[in-house]
Amino acid sequence: MIYKFTSIKEIIEGVYRDTAIHEELDIWDVIEWGGEALELIGAGLAYEELVAEVCVKEHRAALPCNLHILDSISYNGNPLKQCTGTFGAISTTPSATGSNYIDGKKVDTDNFPLKGSSQNMGGDCYYVNDNFIVTSFASGCLLLAFRGIKVDDEGFPMVPDNISYKKALKSYITMMLDRVGWRKGAVPENLYRDSQRDWEWYVKQARGSANMPNLDMMDNIRLQWMKLKPSQTAHRTFYTDLGNSERRLVG
Repeated sequence: MIYKFTSIKEIIEGVYRDTAIHEELDIWDVIEWGGEALELIGAGLAYEELVAEVCVKEHRAALPCNLHILDSISYNGNPLKQCTGTFGAISTTPSATGSNYIDGKKVDTDNFPLKGSSQNMGGDCYYVNDNFIVTSFASGCLLLAFRGIKVDDEGFPMVPDNISYKKALKSYITMMLDRVGWRKGAVPENLYRDSQRDWEWYVKQARGSANMPNLDMMDNIRLQWMKLKPSQTAHRTFYTDLGNSERRLVG
């Protein structure tokens, strides 16, 4: 489904209210636990669709720091495909730009083109290594379509303004607070286990709520499944035609 977003500050206020905690919480611990809960829910709903330009130098470019899921890459206005291959990956040195290296030694790629090397017959491509995009070409600029964590004006993470999601986040943060207290001997084990059960219940509810498509999404799914001929151009058009009706000629 599609929901509005609210700041995680609302979740933190709810934790104070529901647990009757009077001492001040470590805000960074709570934010980190909130992020963990979003990851564990795993529905992808709490991400913002973003676009950024990065420029490649010596075959690589750093990924944006707020990138969480990379969806697609445009190079010179065309989709850039992901590299395939079983023979490792190229690396370059500043003194030998454009050459292929393994462990700092130049290698002959005529017989086994390395993944991402210019010898690949399928054209330009990319792959991700650590926090960098590595490309088959030495230089150029890319447009990245990706999903990142949505934040408010103060930099706090945003979460879907949905009761199931908010209950799941509050229950996870409460569980982690009780876990810390239980390990210190300040919280009884049965209270900590109750918090665990609450989290296990609400995380399932949040996943189900987040993965339920709205009517427009359902219609796009219907159109994709009803096509007699699967789309062969989806990647070339950045998947903009997936929800288009199929034109059938009769007679």
